[in-house]
Amino acid sequence: VLSLLAILVGGLPVAFAALRFAWAHHRRDILGRFFVPPIALLVIIGTLWAFTAGKIGGTTEALPGRYLAFGVLVAIFLVGAIASTAAVIDAIGRSDIGDPVLRFTFIPGVFATIAMGVMLAAVVGWSIGLWQSAPTVFWGNDGLLATSTPLTIAVELVLMIGATAVATRAIAQEAAAGRGDTSHLA
Repeated sequence: VLSLLAILVGGLPVAFAALRFAWAHHRRDILGRFFVPPIALLVIIGTLWAFTAGKIGGTTEALPGRYLAFGVLVAIFLVGAIASTAAVIDAIGRSDIGDPVLRFTFIPGVFATIAMGVMLAAVVGWSIGLWQSAPTVFWGNDGLLATSTPLTIAVELVLMIGATAVATRAIAQEAAAGRGDTSHLA
C-alpha cells in the first residue's frame, strides 16, 4: 500500500503535466497513449469475466484446460501491463515536462524502493517461518494452481528481487546524475 501510494504521489503530477501539455498543444498522439491502460484493464476484466462466466477451462482442478485458461489470463495480463507501461512512458517522453516536476518523483521513488525492500525481507521471513513451523505445508503442493509451495515462493522471490534491483538501480542513477537534488523543495 505504501509503495502504491508513493508511486501515485510521484507519478500523478507527471501524468497530469503530460496530459496538460498534450491538451494545450493539441497532441492527440500523446492523449491516445493515455487510453492504453484503461483499454488494457477492460480487456483483462473481460477475459476474466469470460473465463468465469463461461467456465472456460472447466470447474475441476484436474482438467488441463484450467491451466491453459490460467496461462492465457496471465499472458493477457502481462501484455496489458507491458503495453500500458510502454504507452505511458512514451507519452511522458513526448511531452515537454519541466525538470522540477520530474525531480519531484525522486523522493516518492525512494520511498517505493524502500517499501519494496521491506516487503522482500518480509516474504523471506515469512517463508522461513513457514518452513520452520509447518514443514509439511511448506514442502507440500499449496502453491499457485496446486503446484509446489517452495517453487511458488522461489518464483515470487525472484520477481521481487528483480523488481527491487531495478528500482534501486534507477534511484542510484538519479542520485548519481544529481537529478535527485531536492533541496529546492525544503
